[in-house]
Amino acid sequence: MNKLTAVWVILVIVFSACDRPPQEKRNSQHLRMSIGREPQSLDPRKGAEVVSAALHFLLFEGLTRFNADWSITLSLAENIEISEDKKTYLFTLRDAQWSNGTPITAHDFVYAWKKVLDPSFPSPNAHLFYPIKNAESAKKGLSSSATIGVHALNHKTLLIELETPTPYFLQLVAFSAFFPICREVDEKNPGWALAHDRHFICNGPFQIAEWQNMQRIRLERNPFYWDKDKISLELIDLFLLSEGMTALHLFENNQLDLIQFSLSPMPADWLSFLREKEEFYTEPSSGSVIIAFNTRQFPFNNKKLRRAFSLALNRKAIIDNITQLDEIPAYSLVPPVLKNNTHDALILDGPHPHAAGLLNEALAELGLSSTEELPPLIYLYSASDINKKTAETIQAQLHEALGLNISLQSLEHRCLLSAIQKKDFEMVQTVWVAQYNDPMNILERFKSKDNAKNYSGWEDPDFSNLLVQSSYEAGSRRMETLLEAEKKLIDEMPIIPLYHLNASYLKKPYVKNLISPYSSNLCYARISNEPTHEKRDFTLCGPTPYFTPYSASIKSE
Repeated sequence: MNKLTAVWVILVIVFSACDRPPQEKRNSQHLRMSIGREPQSLDPRKGAEVVSAALHFLLFEGLTRFNADWSITLSLAENIEISEDKKTYLFTLRDAQWSNGTPITAHDFVYAWKKVLDPSFPSPNAHLFYPIKNAESAKKGLSSSATIGVHALNHKTLLIELETPTPYFLQLVAFSAFFPICREVDEKNPGWALAHDRHFICNGPFQIAEWQNMQRIRLERNPFYWDKDKISLELIDLFLLSEGMTALHLFENNQLDLIQFSLSPMPADWLSFLREKEEFYTEPSSGSVIIAFNTRQFPFNNKKLRRAFSLALNRKAIIDNITQLDEIPAYSLVPPVLKNNTHDALILDGPHPHAAGLLNEALAELGLSSTEELPPLIYLYSASDINKKTAETIQAQLHEALGLNISLQSLEHRCLLSAIQKKDFEMVQTVWVAQYNDPMNILERFKSKDNAKNYSGWEDPDFSNLLVQSSYEAGSRRMETLLEAEKKLIDEMPIIPLYHLNASYLKKPYVKNLISPYSSNLCYARISNEPTHEKRDFTLCGPTPYFTPYSASIKSE
């Protein structure tokens, strides 16, 4: 018996008494997976974290959808026409229905999008709508919703006017924040998203069958989904398992088919063993672990202090000793997968000898004579085994390189999100994930200090002008402008990127083609069966036809 086998035998013995999903007779089209916490919101306009997004892409669908390779295919849009100046999009909708059987119309899109852009509506992804004409000014209360460039010409025709050409717009509308909402239902019952049963109205491949609080979310195939004939999974069970060891035990005992590490975190001490298992898979993703500074308050309003912290950190040591999943040290702000796998070395790894000198310069600019005069610095992180070990390593590295004493504080994930949104922190360790395949998805967050995804509260007019300039460029010239913007952001260091995530998971052999275009979430938007001779074989995502943005007229498959 080798070491890994022995470890798994011990695991089975130790956790034999764990709570587990109930044994029941299942057919081959039944997927069982784990999630570490309940979703924050089932309303796709309000979701801001990966567990919620996983549900959104199962329960809803938009004008377009992502393929496994980040390309785009038509979904609710049957046809798209784009104006010569690339600022007007005309979408013709296909015949499709909500899960209550009522038709999906262009008015549902207009209603949902304008609701997102209401100044009083809590939508953390509202900034993604800002390419649309007058969207930003409406969200800031500077213009009325009537001026927003979203129009229903009739039930089947949706007209979108943009402020500037937006090369990634067809990818943008594939993201969950742009999914439609049933206007009739929302107007009658604004709390519809709290209906955790078949009364929850959606339009995606699946609908809610059952919700057992803190235990299980069961989804069933949506009989009203427009493309239902290509959906072969009948049931998906998402078991809420807060302990990674419990999930591992159930996986080993064939009671789970899939464990996705971003949705169901694994014990840090087990990662080296898990990598040796045949069921382990990993691939680059568009997510990153970062440290955000609150640049609106002392002392992190000082650029040199932020840069000193970055130079003190050894990113490779964190990957080698803690995460152990072959992540990429973040020597750039934008993940390589968003730049055609270009690995730009824009950030120096530490501990760098210039870190201490930069700290002294920062202290002088802040009017302090030593680090002892700094206010207490509290480092927040979301409670999990890996996050805790990463935070402790950061704490030790800052003390060794700069002589700083940083206090650590773990928060339940919802509380951490609340602290970030309220800017109630000094330093916070968190994760961000790209929502579409373009460097702009990371850079645009810093265009305005009031952007909900701009955790640091930093902004600079020269940086913002570069982003606007890139909207009128194409190809390599546009990429050069975005790289210039990235370098400026790194020079200011409102956040410290630590490492770029991989999408890692354990899956049974019968789970095929499990590929994700948008980092932490699987390609849930397209679930279909792949017939083979293996028992219980199904496919979660496979290649589908796609089109290239900016075609004069685009038709679906």
